[in-house]
Amino acid sequence: MTPQLKKYVVAILVLALIISVGLNLYDHFITLPQMQATTNNMRVQALKQWLDTMERIRYTLGHASTNLDVYEAAYHTRLAGELVDIYGVGIGYNPETTPMYTYDRETLSYWLKRSTSDLEYAVLAIYLGNQTGVITTQYLDYYVWEKIGNIRNAIENITNTMIISANGVDPVKQLQEKGNLNIVIDYCKQISETYIEITTYY
Repeated sequence: MTPQLKKYVVAILVLALIISVGLNLYDHFITLPQMQATTNNMRVQALKQWLDTMERIRYTLGHASTNLDVYEAAYHTRLAGELVDIYGVGIGYNPETTPMYTYDRETLSYWLKRSTSDLEYAVLAIYLGNQTGVITTQYLDYYVWEKIGNIRNAIENITNTMIISANGVDPVKQLQEKGNLNIVIDYCKQISETYIEITTYY
């Protein structure tokens, strides 16, 4: 190999290395942050739709007078559960550095999933009533009305506290920056506590 040819080979290798490093830097500083911002915005939109669905549940429960009246709320709780799953969408990144279906009981993802599931079972318990066979119409008694009130208050407080926007920032980080993350989790816990009271009653 002539000295001139060696220079060309070295120059080509150096150029290839520069291009490779440039592409990696572009991915690291441009492409991945853009993808992450898009994913964060999808999470925000899922949570906003979850909030809207929870508000429909709150409205339905507030206008129920019999066990049959709460059935529509059960439909909405299933939809809310699907939206919580969409919230867990990711590109290899998790806002809380743990998997979506974690048993770490202090993460937002856990309590969103848990409280939504518990709410569905609570509503179904009210709908089924104290029956072992055919479901019959039963007027909601004072105790159940009180528990429904607790659920409605918790949902309203979550709606008023979960202030997030599609600005590319992860919703958990947005809530942390506002100091509202633990407050939202506490309201989710209240829903789960009320679920236990309702199912124990029935």
